[in-house]
Amino acid sequence: MTWHPEEHRHRVIERRYWFLTVLLTSVAAVGAVISAIYGWRAVIAANRSAEADRVQNETSVRPYVKITFDPKSFAIRPQPLSGQPALSIQFSVDNYGKLPALLRIQSGMNWYDAHHTRQPNLPQATSNVGQRFVFASDEKEPLTAYSEPLGVGDLVDLGEVGRRELEVIVSCFYGPPPDFARYETSTCVAYSIVGNGRDLHLVNGASCPDDRKSYMR
Repeated sequence: MTWHPEEHRHRVIERRYWFLTVLLTSVAAVGAVISAIYGWRAVIAANRSAEADRVQNETSVRPYVKITFDPKSFAIRPQPLSGQPALSIQFSVDNYGKLPALLRIQSGMNWYDAHHTRQPNLPQATSNVGQRFVFASDEKEPLTAYSEPLGVGDLVDLGEVGRRELEVIVSCFYGPPPDFARYETSTCVAYSIVGNGRDLHLVNGASCPDDRKSYMR
């Protein structure tokens, strides 16, 4: 079909108009998408920065609990629940963070000799010691961890000369009140038992063979 020159010129102008319209609309749409992407990235970056600031602030003021055993306190004492003789050791729980800590404290203890073999999954902190509210740099009375009650045969074995070892673990679950379980500190120490009869002592304290039992998180 042959167009009149004037009509042909109008159609060319019309095509150019629509081409430019589509082109500009597409450019605007792409620009809007890019702007939205950068805006979303800015929001994500701001959220990450706020979360990092929150974590840093929480880390700087949170309570930190340290567990320290006193090997000189080692003795055979009556276990509170049963009244039967048991191995025992005292320990302290100190908070060297900034916020006070509400603690739930659990302990476990096992001993080994020629007649009592080491179990790889023991000791476990399953005995409830109690709860305690500890301020930063606040000194409290020591607490006590106990073994299972000792039978007559156990007392005889402990009195014999030979290799005897003890492992004791204490775990604290704590947080700023009223949160118990936000943080956890666990300490496990292995000792050698020396002496005869009831005159027993602990020496050579070191981390338990399973170093996964000692941590702070």
